[in-house]
Amino acid sequence: MELTLLPPDGELIRVACAGQIQQYLIPSAPHPLEKVLGPDCFNRRILLNLERTTFIDTSGIAWLLSCHKRCLQNGGRLVIHSAPPLIDQTLRVLRMDMVLQMAADEPEARALALRDAKA
Repeated sequence: MELTLLPPDGELIRVACAGQIQQYLIPSAPHPLEKVLGPDCFNRRILLNLERTTFIDTSGIAWLLSCHKRCLQNGGRLVIHSAPPLIDQTLRVLRMDMVLQMAADEPEARALALRDAKA
């Protein structure tokens, strides 16, 4: 898994993910998002672009859930978007769309990220 910081969009932090999201590819420390964004990343609004993600397994889904939870606990928000059809279908079959903030594309993700956290 390779995370790349993209140019910011106002108060939104944009990150692109490429490759496979699997446990053995995710270092335990530092946290991959902290490595790219810094230690205070979980209190920010992050748009995670999965367009170039080729595979996700259950441990990768657990990682996304963990990122989502840490953002919620710290006052931030994680919105994933632009998932390829197979990854999108996998997340939806597992009902992750009921937990994770998921959007079809970046404009929809931007709207979700900017919505009031209490909505």
